[in-house]
Order: sequence, then C-alpha cells, then structure tokens
Amino acid sequence: MGRRSSFSAEDFLRAARSLAAERGAAAVTVATVAARLKAPTGSFYHRFDGRDALLAELWLATVSDFERGFIALADLGDGERAALHTVDWSRGNPEAAAILLLRHPADFLPPEAPAAAREAARAQSRQIEACRLAIARLRRAIAASMSGRAAGSPSDASDGAKKRLASPASATPRLSNSWAVTGWMPACSASAEARGGSAG
Repeated sequence: MGRRSSFSAEDFLRAARSLAAERGAAAVTVATVAARLKAPTGSFYHRFDGRDALLAELWLATVSDFERGFIALADLGDGERAALHTVDWSRGNPEAAAILLLRHPADFLPPEAPAAAREAARAQSRQIEACRLAIARLRRAIAASMSGRAAGSPSDASDGAKKRLASPASATPRLSNSWAVTGWMPACSASAEARGGSAG
C-alpha cells in the first residue's frame, strides 16, 4: 500500500492563495504551488485534476468564504453589519481580500474552466446580488416611509426603529435588525431562490 500524502487540498489552496495574492493568478502553477509547500507534484494530482481545477476552486472558495458571512448577517436582518462585512472580512483575510479586490475573476475562471465551476460562480453572483438588492430596496422603503412618501412601504416599523435606522452615526445607514422590525423583506437565501436565479 502506497504512502498516504501528508498534504491536503486545503494546503494546496492555501499556497495558491498566497501566490495569487502576491503575484496574481499567472504565478499559480502546479510547480510553484508544490514548491511553496515543498510537496511532490504527484501529491498535487491526488487532490486536483490540474492547474485550472485549482484556480477555479481557489476562486470559488474565496468568494464562498466572503459570501457566507455577508449572507448570514443579511438573513439575520443585520443590514448595517452586512454593509460593513467587506471591511471586517478583508481585515481578517488579507490574502483572500487581495484576490477579490485586485484580481479579475476571468484569471481564475476562464472560458475553458470546468463548466460546473463556472455555473457555481454564477450561482454565487446571483445570491450576493439578491442580498445587495434586498438591502437597497429596504433602505429606499425606510427612507420613503420616514419622509411620508412611501407607497405600500412597511407600516409596522415603529418611529423609534425608523430613527435608529436613519441615524447618521456612520457612513452606512443603520439597518440593524431592520427586516425583523418590519417583517417585510425576505431573507437573502430565500430571495435568491424565489428569483429563480435571476439578478434582475
């Protein structure tokens, strides 16, 4: 029986993440990743089909890690923290943030990338867009309700809740627990499903 590799898929992804953050996707090759880990290339191919598969998984995993926190906060109705999630997450994940902020998705998911990976990326984009639109609609509805111009906007939010939501204490409008307050906006995950995969 052959010796089991001591290098996991996560080890290779971590090495690829560092290389991509430092020098871009072009710097991520089977040889450079294996060298960064001091791992045999054979161990790499036990985990991934090749460079394209590694790059696709790296992008999807990075977006998923960011998206998970954003959607969790949005589903809880914590719009303020959801809006600030990018800053908080980036501070805690500088290499991953560098990839999302400084690199282009096409470098990791080119047209020749596996079809399943490209579809997974589209699904991620639809879900995050559903959350963004939900928060934007809620902000508009609350602003309209407060100014007396709302037409069909939530009617059960208390004056105190509206004042809290409109507080200028930060550059981000305060939407904490606003969905729970209004009982109006669906959770992002449900919203994405209801939209049938459409972001429009």
